[in-house]
Amino acid sequence: MTDRHTRRVTRRTCLQAGWFGGMGLAMSDVLRLQAGQAQAKAKPLADSVLFVNLAGGPSHLDTLDMKPEGPQETRGEFQPIQSNMPGLMVCEHLPKFSKMVDRFTLIRGIHHSAGAHPQGQAY
Repeated sequence: MTDRHTRRVTRRTCLQAGWFGGMGLAMSDVLRLQAGQAQAKAKPLADSVLFVNLAGGPSHLDTLDMKPEGPQETRGEFQPIQSNMPGLMVCEHLPKFSKMVDRFTLIRGIHHSAGAHPQGQAY
C-alpha cells in the first residue's frame, strides 16, 4: 500500500542531498581558512587609538579646517600655514602640530541625525 502523494526517494536525489550536504560542510572550512589568511596578511599599523574630542574647544575654522579663500565671515582672524602634509593648512599658532600631521589621521566630516551635539558625539 503506497501513498501516491509521498515523494519517492531515488538514488539521484540521495546523491544530490549527500553532495550538497558535503559541500556545505566543506565550505565552512574553506571560509575559515580564507578568513585566517586575510587576518594574517592584514597586520595592523597602529597599536592604539587616541580619540580627541574638543567639545568646547577652538573652532575648526580657526585651527584645522581653515578657509583662506572663503568669505570674510568664515576666514577667521588667524593665518594658515602649510603643514608637512600637502594640501593641509593649519593655524599659524600650531607650528609644532603642523610638522606632525603625517603621523595621524584627521577626520573632518562626521554626520549624525541626533537633535543635539552630545548625542551625536557618543560612541
